[in-house]
Amino acid sequence: MKTILSNVAIFAAGVVAGGFVMWCYIKPKLEEAIEKNMEKPAENEPEVDAEVTTSEQITFDDYTQVLNKTGYNAGMPETDDQKPYVITPEEFGETENDEVEFTLFADGILADECGNAIDDEDVEAWVGRANLERMGEHEKDVLYIRNNKQGTDYIICKDLSNYMSPETE
Repeated sequence: MKTILSNVAIFAAGVVAGGFVMWCYIKPKLEEAIEKNMEKPAENEPEVDAEVTTSEQITFDDYTQVLNKTGYNAGMPETDDQKPYVITPEEFGETENDEVEFTLFADGILADECGNAIDDEDVEAWVGRANLERMGEHEKDVLYIRNNKQGTDYIICKDLSNYMSPETE
């Protein structure tokens, strides 16, 4: 019985001593590797805008913009919060989103600031065709839409005339 206890005690002392020696040997090398990795960014790690990461109060929209700019969430399935949605006039311009103005003509054509018609695929991706049905909800002939995926707020003004291409004018 004494031999079993002494063997266990010797084994435990060896484990403790070996662990201590390894810790003393590996710890400086580990700290050096961590410092080295902290000094240089990873080669495939994207740059992040300093203005977003240094602000004192970061919002969900800021996180979404960073993810979109870096392409980190590319290929992920689109969720409801990534689809364009109608906002109030007070919410327009609250974020650091880009601001773009479109015109919605009586015949349903959406045009950019230069009068160029926007194709249906882009209308769906940028403002959502269903959102255009909500024109006049907050203001009579103006609609505000936010697209977090693109980091853009849209203001859409209604025009009671039909669309005419800039080339035909």
